[in-house]
Amino acid sequence: MEDRKNIIIKVKYPTSGKTGSAANLKVVDQWDFKRIGMVAGSLLVFLVVLLVFLFSGDDKSTEQSVKIAQPISTESKTVEKPVLKAIEPVAKDIDTSKTVLRSLLTFNIKDSEPQAPLTSPLHVSKTKPVSVFYFSELNNMKGTTVYHEWLLEGELITRKKVNISGDNWRITSRQYLNDNIKNHWVVRIVDEKGHLITQIPFQVIYE
Repeated sequence: MEDRKNIIIKVKYPTSGKTGSAANLKVVDQWDFKRIGMVAGSLLVFLVVLLVFLFSGDDKSTEQSVKIAQPISTESKTVEKPVLKAIEPVAKDIDTSKTVLRSLLTFNIKDSEPQAPLTSPLHVSKTKPVSVFYFSELNNMKGTTVYHEWLLEGELITRKKVNISGDNWRITSRQYLNDNIKNHWVVRIVDEKGHLITQIPFQVIYE
């Protein structure tokens, strides 16, 4: 009878806390500098674009506020003078001897009274403007409105509106005469409806 031999198998278990070859593994930290550089570059570009946008927006708003605050210049604007239109006189059957007490031209008014009356033609200086007064005294026209009108060669130069508040009313208007190739003047009185009350035509000679 053959002797039996015992076969002994020994198994070596790893110690607690260690598994297989894990004890022999080493942790290696490796940085991907290429990717890090790309990310950092993208962030830098984004920040630059953001700053430019913010500052450019501030500049625009500031410029707009300055423009709004600037006063509007009126130097380039031309102010048109109002154009006077003469009332086309209409003949009226009135007794001027009772309505127009006085109507004359003069170079001087003193104490609301005309001085020496002028006759046509008027001789005035070429180099110095001369003022001429038209004096009129109206009667029985209380509560009405009349106009003193000065016309040169048919063109209305000046007009004075007068509201008559008494039965006997004196009116004075003045016109400056300058050297002019036109010399035919008419000064007249018309009412609101354009009725001609009285007028004085005269010529001017510049010397």
